[in-house]
This record gives sequence, C-alpha cells and structure tokens, in this order.
Amino acid sequence: MTHVSTHQPFAGFKDRWRQFVRNRKSRAELAALPQGDVGVIARDIGMSESGLRALRPANPRYTELMPERMRQLGLDPEFVARTEPAAYRDMANVCANCGSWRRCTHDLDKGDVEAGMNTYCGNTLTMDAFIADRRD
Repeated sequence: MTHVSTHQPFAGFKDRWRQFVRNRKSRAELAALPQGDVGVIARDIGMSESGLRALRPANPRYTELMPERMRQLGLDPEFVARTEPAAYRDMANVCANCGSWRRCTHDLDKGDVEAGMNTYCGNTLTMDAFIADRRD
C-alpha cells in the first residue's frame, strides 16, 4: 500500500491565507478612509476610486522594492517622486504588477541590483533614463 500524504492538498494553503489576510487588511484600511481621502489618493496616483478599491497588486512589496532598487542604483526615490511624479507613479504601477517580486527581493537583499536590471525589471529603461539625466 502506498502512503499518501494528507498534507499535500494543503501545501500552499498557509501562503495563500497570509496573502488573503494582507489583501483584506489593505482593503479594510482603504475602506476606513473618509470618502474624500480615497478620491484624493486615487487622483494622486492617476486612478479612479473604483479602480483603486479593486487594485490588488501582484507585488505586495512594491512600495519597498522599487525605492530600494532606485537607492541601490544611486537614485533618490523621494527626489524623483517630487520632481517627476507621473514617471514615479508609472514605475510604481509597473512594480506593483510585477510577478518577479520574490526574485527582486532576493537580488536586492544580496545587493545584486544589476541582476534585475538585465533580466526581469520592467522599470529598467525608466531608471536608466534617470541615471543618464543625472550624469548630464
């Protein structure tokens, strides 16, 4: 008789549950904001209120990873956000929808920013343009 693991069907359940709780917490925090504030936030990031409420980023760490990648490249994320808000917002949207965030986390933790720039980072061209502008 072959032994069948009873744990196999639940292999990824814990990770899926944690993601569900994070998404639910984010939606609850958004729902707790006064209606006017949600509208301001939506306009600031170039979205509709309904689009903002429906947003579920593929990358739960984009607010950390994108600025860290910029810092490791010698860019100041706060300066870019202040001086080029539309470009910064576009980069945040690209990062939020990136499926390579685990790999990005690993690479940035190792200090290997170039690995992503040469392979999976969807913001490579924009960040390269900011680096080139800084040199000029």
